[in-house]
Amino acid sequence: MRIDDKLPSRNVAKKSQKDGSRKGEVVSNSLFAASLTGMGDKLTNRAVELEELKREIDMAGDSLERDPSMANYKSFRELLAMLAKKVTAEAYKVELLGGTPGAPAYHEVIRVIDSHADSLYRMIVSEQKDRIKIAAKIEQIKGLVLSFRL
Repeated sequence: MRIDDKLPSRNVAKKSQKDGSRKGEVVSNSLFAASLTGMGDKLTNRAVELEELKREIDMAGDSLERDPSMANYKSFRELLAMLAKKVTAEAYKVELLGGTPGAPAYHEVIRVIDSHADSLYRMIVSEQKDRIKIAAKIEQIKGLVLSFRL
């Protein structure tokens, strides 16, 4: 009796599944593939969201330059705060490195996770620095008025 004659059909089915995955075919029910697709969609949505926020900041900055009123100031400041909150929450990771019992000092290490969001944030801040100065002057004047009233 030869061993090759008595292969169970179960092993043949396993071989055909392995051969298909080796050729680069995507397995539709793979948890990894679904997770990878979800992360890609999330990154794309985040980039679109940040670009939309940039456009809103540009428009609010233009209106602040034309009319430096409190309403324009508040909308510009809120949009900048929203951008800063989004970028710091999603683009950076802060790690605490602890010391030894002899030297218990802790150090914070900040790592950039999303370099696109980081570069967009830096670009927006550099483009809007004159408008941010206008907003700071309005804040200073507002503080002086409040101090004068008290």
